[in-house]
Amino acid sequence: MGLLSQLDAAEWLALVQHELFLFATFFFILGALDEFAVDLTYGWLRLRGKAATGRVDEAELRARPLAWIAAIFVPAWDEARVIRPMLTHSLLAWPQAEVRFFIGCYRNDPATFDEASIVARSDARVHLVVHDRDGPTSKADCLNALYAALVAEEERAGRRARMVVLHDAEDMVDPAALAALDMALDHAEFIQLPVLALP
Repeated sequence: MGLLSQLDAAEWLALVQHELFLFATFFFILGALDEFAVDLTYGWLRLRGKAATGRVDEAELRARPLAWIAAIFVPAWDEARVIRPMLTHSLLAWPQAEVRFFIGCYRNDPATFDEASIVARSDARVHLVVHDRDGPTSKADCLNALYAALVAEEERAGRRARMVVLHDAEDMVDPAALAALDMALDHAEFIQLPVLALP
């Protein structure tokens, strides 16, 4: 009688667990080596001066007009405390006429809608989008409603947006960020800026 036929259920489970552990370890190490190779390649190119980090003038970026319309999507559920200060700051930081804020409010969250409405009444760049369902739904669902509003606005105005920026209601923006995104779109399809955690 062979060794495998003499194993009980617990021993089989331990054997399978051991084999799966070895399998996972192999692919973890393979993935780590892949990442390490990229780091080594970058380090080598950087030492040889072939991988330079570009520099931008922040003051120049702040004054730079956008190439086309930038749609800023802000899904907002229960954001009455932060939505108006964020919008006020963002509109001052990004004075470009091409900026369009699409604020996703819910019909059962009148406090957030009221706070966003105060800013929308004084700046035509702010578009309030009231979701047709009670909130909260998922962020993705709210973003889909904002996208539908953007498409309708593009058809009405006869102009398409160059970029869609996802933004949270409690986040403050850097004045140079939007122009940096606009400039980066000349070379990339997707851009992500770092977010600094502030008190």
